[in-house]
Amino acid sequence: MNALRLLQILVGAELICCASLFGLRLNATLPKPPPVDDYTDAVTGREILAVPGRFLFDSALKWRTLGKTYMQARFFAAAEPCLRKAADLDPRADDIGLWHGCCLEQLGNLDAARAAYERTARTGSARVAELAWYRIGRIALQLEQADAAASAFEKAGDNHAPSVYQRAKLMIRGDSAAAAAPLLERLLEDYPGDLHVWQLKARWAAALGRPEEAAVARDTVLRSGHPLRLEEPAGTMVPAGESFNGLYRQMLPFMQPPHEGGTQSAAEHLLTFVRDETRWQNKIPLLLEDVAEVQIEAGNLTTARDLLVKQIEKLGRPTKKTWELLAKVELAENHLPEAWRDWKRAELLRPIGVDHEQMALLAQKLGDAYSARRHRGLARQCAAISSFLNDRLDDVRAASREAIEIDPELPHAWYYLGESERLLGDAKAAKVAFRRCLELMPYHGRARASLMRLEPRGSY
Repeated sequence: MNALRLLQILVGAELICCASLFGLRLNATLPKPPPVDDYTDAVTGREILAVPGRFLFDSALKWRTLGKTYMQARFFAAAEPCLRKAADLDPRADDIGLWHGCCLEQLGNLDAARAAYERTARTGSARVAELAWYRIGRIALQLEQADAAASAFEKAGDNHAPSVYQRAKLMIRGDSAAAAAPLLERLLEDYPGDLHVWQLKARWAAALGRPEEAAVARDTVLRSGHPLRLEEPAGTMVPAGESFNGLYRQMLPFMQPPHEGGTQSAAEHLLTFVRDETRWQNKIPLLLEDVAEVQIEAGNLTTARDLLVKQIEKLGRPTKKTWELLAKVELAENHLPEAWRDWKRAELLRPIGVDHEQMALLAQKLGDAYSARRHRGLARQCAAISSFLNDRLDDVRAASREAIEIDPELPHAWYYLGESERLLGDAKAAKVAFRRCLELMPYHGRARASLMRLEPRGSY
C-alpha cells in the first residue's frame, strides 16, 4: 500500500469519526432548564444554565453532574429525571441512588422514593445504607405504617443515632416503653446534653409511671443543647460540592471585615450589586440591610438610611436587625427620640436579642431614668437566661440577683432566680422567688408549676 492510499484511509477514518462525534453531539439531550428566573439571582441563574454546556455527549457523568447541580439549587423536579438517567447508566453508584430517592421524596412520590432507597440500601456502603433505611422508616411513619418503620430503623443499625431514637420513640408510644430502656441508655451515654434525648427520657418515665424521674428529665430539657441531629430530613442528603450561589459568592469579600479594598471601597461595590442586580430578592431577601450595615461602617449614613427605608416601606420586610441599624443611623446623627423609637421596635420583634445596655444609655441621655434602670435590669436578665440555657446555674443565680437589685419588678428575673435556687438545692429561697414572680405576673405558668413541686397544692 502506497503512502497516498494510506493517507486517504486515515483521512477517511478521521472524517467518519468526526461525523459520528458530531452526530452524537447533535443528538445529545438537553435537559429542560429549571425556572432560575423565578428563584435565583441572575448570576446564579447563568451559572446553573451553563452547566449542560460543559458536556459534549450524554453520559452518566453528565446526568450525575446535572442532577447534583439542580439538587444543590433545590430544583428537585429538574434534578429527578437527570438522576434517574444517571442511575440507569451507573446502577452501582450508591450516592446517585440516595440523591434520587431524596428528589422523589421531596416531590411527594413516596412509593418511588422508598423503592429507590431500598435499591440503594442493598448495594450501598454502610453509611449510605444507614441513611437509606432511615429515610425508608420516615416514609413508613408518614404512611402510618409503624411496624414497617420500626423494621427499617432497626436495619439502619445501632450506630445510627437518629434511627435508635426513632425506635425508642415508637416503643414508648406503644406498649413497650420498658423495652426502650437500653436504647435510651445508649442515647444518654452518647449524647448526655441533648435536648431531644431528655425530652424522650421524660416521656419514657411518664409512660412507666415515674413522675419524679420525668420531672427531673423535663428540668434538664430546659438546659440542654442540640448536638445530635435526630431527624436527618431528606434535605440534609443534598450533595455537597460546588455551590451555585453566584451573587452571594461575589459579594462575600465585601461583606465581612476586613473588607476587600477597605470599608469605603466595599461599600461602593455592594451598592453596585443592589443597583445592577435585578433579581437579588430571589436569593438574598434581606440584602438591603446587609449592604446598609457596611454603609454605616463606612460612615455613609444617608445611603444606609435610604436602603433601610426601602426595605421597610417598599419591600415590607423589616427585621429586628433592620430597626437596630436604623436606630444606629439615628443615634449617629444625634436623633435620640427616633433612635429610641426604632430600638423599641426591634425589642418588640425580639425582646431578648436587643442590646439593652445600649438602650439604657440612650434612655439616660433622653432623661428617662425609669427606662434606663429597667433596660439595665433586662440586660442582666438576658444574661441570666443565656446562662440557664447553657446550664451554668451559679451564673444564673448571680445575674438574676443583679437584675432584681437594679429593677425588682422583673418577673422573669425572679423566675430564673427561683429555678437556679431550686436546682442548686435551696428550696426556701426558691419559694420566695417563685412567689414574688407570681405576684408580679399571676399567670406565669412555669413559676406556678415549679412552686407546686416544692410545696403542697394550695399552700401559696
